[in-house]
Amino acid sequence: MLRLRLITGTGLIALLLAVVWLDAMPFASPLSEGEWASLVGAGGTPPHGLVLVGFTTLVVATLLGREIGSLLRGCGGTTPPWIVAIGTALVAAATLVASLLPAGAASALLPPIAIVLCTIASLAATLRPDRLDSAITSATGVGLGVAYAGTCLGGWMILRQEHAAWILGGAVLTAKSCDIGAYFTGLAIGRRKLVPWLSPKKTWEGLVGGIATATLVGWGLANWSGSLADPADHVAPALGAALGAALGLMGQAGDLAESLLKRVSGAKDSGNTLPGLGGVFDVMDSLLPAGLLLPLVLAR
Repeated sequence: MLRLRLITGTGLIALLLAVVWLDAMPFASPLSEGEWASLVGAGGTPPHGLVLVGFTTLVVATLLGREIGSLLRGCGGTTPPWIVAIGTALVAAATLVASLLPAGAASALLPPIAIVLCTIASLAATLRPDRLDSAITSATGVGLGVAYAGTCLGGWMILRQEHAAWILGGAVLTAKSCDIGAYFTGLAIGRRKLVPWLSPKKTWEGLVGGIATATLVGWGLANWSGSLADPADHVAPALGAALGAALGLMGQAGDLAESLLKRVSGAKDSGNTLPGLGGVFDVMDSLLPAGLLLPLVLAR
């Protein structure tokens, strides 16, 4: 199992680097500020990194949403997973578009409108005279699921609009380094269970080891960011270390949240897309919360 995890993990890192590299190419930002302003008016900012945006909305969001939809069905919901898949992509895109348009009530309403539309679609697909309770429960789960996953993914895309693609890649590596550190530390010296009834394999020692690893990786990548051409993409080493610790802690919370959903649904993994690692949600669980933190802390 460890060998399979290492192979799949290496492949995912290679895929991430490939997407980041393509995203940094000139063709990934086709609109100048003047051209974008002529389309949306003054105050808007041109979209950057269309490779990342397309990959996130068309691949990551839809696969993630489909798995969340399947888990919700395991919890007693009746909404078809494809509705959750489309809804997650829609909310992620709406979150990004709202950040690009000039500030105002209309743009701020885009993500909530997307969430409401997904909730209504869930009701329309499941509402039956003899199953009112399950329809309401399903719609509530769908609304929460697409709001969480879509908004967090949108946050990652917003981060890309304000920083180089390599900053985003470094943030992903920092967040995931906590998982790696926690796994190997727990394997080596883990004794005291963190939440045994929810995630039996997690230990307090693993948690500390994971956060320490993320802190070191965040500090190291922040030092490296000083070599980037754009001074706006430089991150102070102290901030990098602090963000590493925060991402590690939030990532573990996201991991436990997914564990709760899987336990209620009776699933071991969220899917089988990634051999040795499970599903997309099993990989993204620790990354999602970072989409809420990083755009705020690193905002220009």
